[in-house]
Amino acid sequence: MRFGLFGKLLVGFTLVAMIPLGMGGIMFSQVVLKSQRLAVEELGRTRLKMAENSIAERITSLDDELCFLAQHLEGSVMDQRLLRYPYEKNKEILKILVADVDDRVKASLFRYGYISQDSLVPHWEMSGDHLVSFVHWNLEPQLLIIYALHDPLTNEVTGSLRAEISLKNLFSRVVDRRKTGKSQLYIVTEEGKVVSHPNINLVLSGSNISKLPVFANFRRGNSSFTEYQGLNGQSVVGMIRKITGAPLLVVEEIPREQAFLLLRKLKKNFLVAFAVALLLVFMSAWLIARSFSRPMARLIAGTKRIAEGDLDFSLRGFSPDEVGNLADHFNQMVAALKEDRHRRQQAEEDLRLSEQRYRTVADYAYDMECWRDPAGKFLFVSPSCEELTGYSPAEFMADYLLMRKLVIPEDKHIFIDHRHEVTADGRFLPIEFRIRRKDGQIRWFEHICRPVTGVDGENLGIRGSNRDITERKFAEEILAAERERLAVTLRSIGDGVITVDTRGRVVMLNREAERMTGWTHDQAVGRPLAEIFTIIDEHFREAREDPVARVLASGQAVELANSTVLVARDGSERVIGDSAAPIVDQQSEIIGVVLVFRDLTEKKRLQEQVLKAEKIKSIGLLAGGIAHDFNNLLQGIGGNLALARIGGKLPDEVEQKLEQAEQAVQRAAGLTQQLLTFSRGGAPVTREESLSELVRESA
Repeated sequence: MRFGLFGKLLVGFTLVAMIPLGMGGIMFSQVVLKSQRLAVEELGRTRLKMAENSIAERITSLDDELCFLAQHLEGSVMDQRLLRYPYEKNKEILKILVADVDDRVKASLFRYGYISQDSLVPHWEMSGDHLVSFVHWNLEPQLLIIYALHDPLTNEVTGSLRAEISLKNLFSRVVDRRKTGKSQLYIVTEEGKVVSHPNINLVLSGSNISKLPVFANFRRGNSSFTEYQGLNGQSVVGMIRKITGAPLLVVEEIPREQAFLLLRKLKKNFLVAFAVALLLVFMSAWLIARSFSRPMARLIAGTKRIAEGDLDFSLRGFSPDEVGNLADHFNQMVAALKEDRHRRQQAEEDLRLSEQRYRTVADYAYDMECWRDPAGKFLFVSPSCEELTGYSPAEFMADYLLMRKLVIPEDKHIFIDHRHEVTADGRFLPIEFRIRRKDGQIRWFEHICRPVTGVDGENLGIRGSNRDITERKFAEEILAAERERLAVTLRSIGDGVITVDTRGRVVMLNREAERMTGWTHDQAVGRPLAEIFTIIDEHFREAREDPVARVLASGQAVELANSTVLVARDGSERVIGDSAAPIVDQQSEIIGVVLVFRDLTEKKRLQEQVLKAEKIKSIGLLAGGIAHDFNNLLQGIGGNLALARIGGKLPDEVEQKLEQAEQAVQRAAGLTQQLLTFSRGGAPVTREESLSELVRESA
């Protein structure tokens, strides 16, 4: 039977020393391993308890401060300075705010952003006055502590005090982070989700240890160390302990190599002794080693040429044993390296072409494109910056504060503070400001930027874009002036004017329309026209047809029917006359309707008075004619009565009757005179009379 090189060495070592020494070493290592395990477990349990006590005490301290703050906030006038002491004292507090019962922010402090007044925050259902839960900010879990605020008089809930505790900062403060390869502590939730870990990527990726043996043993009440494969793929021994007063668990993991370091050292010493014992074996195996060393020397020389970059070299002439197989593997590796070098060169060429295309696009961009590193220094500035600002890319690269210097003093606060205006997805909101070019011109710029992150989430800086919007700003100013002139014109018109869109909703009212309808401009905008402009028939009290609907249907101007009454908001009524016409755009498309109406109430009243006066005049003419004729008759009767009395002595009774008849004629003549006065439009003549005499005559 033919043995290879490896078989020869294995047989020689096994026959001389491997079997007895190996058995003794195994037994010795088992005893040492058991003792080492007990020692590591006791040490780890002590460290885990100390870490748990530190974290629990810190959480309890933060909770007590927040409880104390909540008690002092109840019934007090809101002052943001009340929040500042715990916020500045405890760097673990990422965000602290006070919200009312509608979850609107009344006061807030935030380390990495800005929360505007009266903005909404997420609602949390609370079964009592205290809630501890979790929230996320930038994918990092935060411990949320909420206290309800009460009115001290009615004990009604008036809002809540909310604080988000950064578990990362909390963990860093109370527990020293350990480097990779050493024992380490981290925090998980009661469901096993990692919320604080020295490796932040495990937190951001939502790692969970609920399926690891150490978590299962903890659930079963087993608190001893457990060996398992950790989240990073490393073999570790670990233990879990509950953090008092918080829904958190602290985990202690020690790499298995570190835990049994003493055993490794003992094994090393054992191997030294084992090597001394095998010295005779090596001397007896010299011939075997010699048969191994020569081909190995050739193999080393060949691999050296390969390492120097000679990928066209190949290892030949080796015997078909293990060394020969190794040489064949080296030849295969050289071929793979050669192919890989070709692919790498091709990839580098593709990358060069891609960068060249990117540079071409960036160099010919109209906007000023730039990229800053995390320290604020420029990594790239497009050549268009010189056309927009008058300064070259080299000047911007040399002075990273140059853009801030170009902003005029009145707008510097806009440019400096714009990073506080951040959207929900992490982008910065666009801002507008003015700069002074190198030639002294004032230009308007629109600026927007967003963070740049690498494939593994690292911060690569900020990418910004600047656009010259001076012409647009001038156009906006002209448009604003035109709108102001139009508004002044409409306010000055004596008629009421209402404009509506194609849906029949009010867009604008002028002052006269506000007076007649009883609705202000702000109250009416957006409401249906029928709600603001209520018209009925004056005589039949029935609703009139909507003029806007008629215009939208026909596309032509229309006028209101006569006797149309506008019912104001307060119930008052006015007789109006109006017209409605379509509003069209440049493409002759109807985009709305304008309604113009006038108060005709006073005009109609005057018309009625004139008609009444004409009727009275006609009656006066008729009365004058009748009075003249009647007066002629009375004159004849009066004359005959006078002749009758002159003719001779009449009996007293007849004389008395004639006298009474003359008095009646005189009274009738007075009435006739009054009718004549009425017919001429004069005022009646009045005089004093004896009431007793009038009664006797009437009787």
